[in-house]
Amino acid sequence: MQPPAPVYNQSMDDLTQPSALPTTPPAITPSITSVLETILYAEDLHASDAFYAGVLGLPRISGDGTLAFGYRVSPDAVLLVFKPSVSNQPGRGIPAHGVVGPGHIAFRIDDDNYDPWLERLEAAGVAIEQQQTWPMERSPDQPVTGRSIYVRDPAGNSVELITSDIWARPIS
Repeated sequence: MQPPAPVYNQSMDDLTQPSALPTTPPAITPSITSVLETILYAEDLHASDAFYAGVLGLPRISGDGTLAFGYRVSPDAVLLVFKPSVSNQPGRGIPAHGVVGPGHIAFRIDDDNYDPWLERLEAAGVAIEQQQTWPMERSPDQPVTGRSIYVRDPAGNSVELITSDIWARPIS
């Protein structure tokens, strides 16, 4: 199977050259409002379902365990967990996709739920891979500290529960 054609109808080698990329953006760029779907991959969808629906408590909104399960993360966001040996097959009506190796997802949690999440994960037998404190300063009078809990789902994907938007720093 051939990879999809490059965006600019040039060879991939041409796209690595600076002159092949557009130098000025179009005058009007349509807006992107949010990320709707985040996708992770797992061969054992039922083990992943036990983690995402059971341990994390995400409502399952779609899937039968043959191709994928879908979970509602928030009113505007969905997590899809696909079986890569099925989703990477061409001819399914949408472009084939799938990755090899672990992915990463970060779920935002309230700061006052950090300890309860630690307790829930430990009670469910989920190993805490790492805890991280993120010192940040958005302005001298507004220091912010984020905290993260890192665990692995049954497929080996890195799952982070984080208390603050560490990316909301002003661009200097």
